[in-house]
Amino acid sequence: MKIKIYLFAVFSCFFLLFFSQNSQARQNVVINPGDDIQKAVNNAGKDTRIILNAGVYTVNKAINISRKTEIVVRGKGKVSIICTSTQDTVFNIKNSYRVILFNLHLTHKPVATGCSEGVVNIVKSKEIRVMNCDIN
Repeated sequence: MKIKIYLFAVFSCFFLLFFSQNSQARQNVVINPGDDIQKAVNNAGKDTRIILNAGVYTVNKAINISRKTEIVVRGKGKVSIICTSTQDTVFNIKNSYRVILFNLHLTHKPVATGCSEGVVNIVKSKEIRVMNCDIN
């Protein structure tokens, strides 16, 4: 009888630990045009999906993803991110692991003057994916 109670207690503890960790595993953050993408990135923990609703997002400097793990920045519908500084990239990913940029149009403006930087810069990072993005 004591063995059954002991096994039940051990199993119960394991069960609670397993599900409490999984309930915190994925976080979705939904933002709209006019919201601060950089703030959403800064606040993102491991395994966060930042979902950008359709529209145009204008930033005046690079969006920095630094020391992040398992972050997804995903456009829902037609999403454009325009960086007004031609001296910055649109996304700068550094010291990060498993970052995905998905369904985004990334560009600089004004385009007529040209830009001196690329659109996505990746430094000291692993497993970075840029999927279904229009980069110019």
